[in-house]
Amino acid sequence: MLQNPPIPIQKLSEVRTEDVRQYTPDDSITIDIKWCKHCHESVGLYYISECDAEACSDPGECPYSAEWDGDACGYIICPHCHHPAKPKEWTVDDGSMADMMANKIGLDGEVSRW
Repeated sequence: MLQNPPIPIQKLSEVRTEDVRQYTPDDSITIDIKWCKHCHESVGLYYISECDAEACSDPGECPYSAEWDGDACGYIICPHCHHPAKPKEWTVDDGSMADMMANKIGLDGEVSRW
């Protein structure tokens, strides 16, 4: 089983197929997630409530509010340090785990956008 996955296993069914970068049955799966370079922590996906990723919505906390005429920037941020989250790939190279994840996400066959 995965140690501290960026997306809780029980929430994989909520992952959108467009966030799956690549899936090869019996081999691996790669999902695009968000990562905080400042905290060195995965924040997951903003649309899954159990993940830490969230959209910046508080102008008082937003370090970019001056650039946004006093409004919050709306970027996906790390809730711990409020820095914008960056894209990162989460790859699982265990074939049986990858297949289980793909099944929970609802993938039918291979996904390869690249």
